[in-house]
Amino acid sequence: MVRHGQTLWNLEGKTQGQCDIPLSDRGKQQAYAVAKAFKGCDISHIFCSDLKRARETAEIIGEEIDAPIDFLPELREMNLGCWQGLTSQMLSTRYPKDYNLWRTDPGRVIISGGESLDSFRQRIRYCIEVIISNGFGEDIIIVSHGLTLKVLTLELLGMDIRHFNSIRMDNASITAVELREKGNILVWLNDTCHLR
Repeated sequence: MVRHGQTLWNLEGKTQGQCDIPLSDRGKQQAYAVAKAFKGCDISHIFCSDLKRARETAEIIGEEIDAPIDFLPELREMNLGCWQGLTSQMLSTRYPKDYNLWRTDPGRVIISGGESLDSFRQRIRYCIEVIISNGFGEDIIIVSHGLTLKVLTLELLGMDIRHFNSIRMDNASITAVELREKGNILVWLNDTCHLR
């Protein structure tokens, strides 16, 4: 699993959600570094969110390692409604109760114009089923967004998704999960060695 490269909104600390923000120049460089990390690996397929920042990241990787890409709207970031475009400072000022609850018990937060955590989780579960049915037993890459990949990781490991705030997922990081019949194994989490 690869988080998309940096955007200007990442740099500015703005919540992106489903706003369609492109990669910055730095983000494109990060995507090439990810591609280089996968050179020589036998990647059969890339599954990717259809938002620009993820799509651009996946296209750079796919071209460099010669892997086909499927764009899945279901791999988009969580729709964060009226929080999109705001920094954490703005959120804590404008929505102090909800923002604090988001950090402690996110399933209870209802963001105006946004997606509930439960419906987001159902969307991610659907993605897992689609991806596994198309690529089980093969090495694949999923290119998506921070919160999406956190929830995806927790779902694959059978852990409560309320723990997503305890996971760090940097831009252009690589997280790997090995799927096994008797329980999936976390191999890497938030690896950024290829960016150094």
